[in-house]
Amino acid sequence: AELGLGAETLLPRLARVVCRAGSTVAFDEAAAQLQEDHGITRGGETVRRVTEAMGAVAEAAQQEEIARARRGDLERPPGGATAVVVAVDGCQAHLEDGWHEIKVGRVAPLGPALHTDRRSGRTCLAWGASAVCAGLESAEDFWWRVYVTACRGGWGQRTRRVVVLGAAAEWIWNRAAHFLGGPGLTVVEIVDIFHAYEHRWEAGRAVFAAPDA
Repeated sequence: AELGLGAETLLPRLARVVCRAGSTVAFDEAAAQLQEDHGITRGGETVRRVTEAMGAVAEAAQQEEIARARRGDLERPPGGATAVVVAVDGCQAHLEDGWHEIKVGRVAPLGPALHTDRRSGRTCLAWGASAVCAGLESAEDFWWRVYVTACRGGWGQRTRRVVVLGAAAEWIWNRAAHFLGGPGLTVVEIVDIFHAYEHRWEAGRAVFAAPDA
């Protein structure tokens, strides 16, 4: 009991290794990976239990921050990066009761380091270390999650520009400036290039398609 050993527990360091694997790939695959990489023999069910338990702890902590933000008790931290990028999107995932949209967010400081794309040769501000989030909730609730994630990802009182990168979904652009803007802040909204291409193709087909015979 003192060492944290037993049928229902793992040593804290081992639990972290198991959880990291379980949050990256399928649980059975993570178990095989642990065996191959570390010589740790744990079944997929153990990986699932540990990963979901630690995930529940992390989610509870984030919900406490979200509650503080809703009350107005969570302000942007002092400092922060001058420019921050916030990328938001949604993807479909098949859960036990069917398909659902999982909304995802990533926040990172921009610059001052530079990054040069090898294919295009263009140089731009590099992304710093990211803070990420994901949720199954409504758009309004998810933006509160993005808000608290941004507070951990470099969005502080020194921030002057927020670049929002997202798909064409209305739930993103209806709320981005409201949650991330404010006095002294410039919000730059950019639709990601793949969704922009889709709209250009739709417009092109509408303008140049041959009329029906």
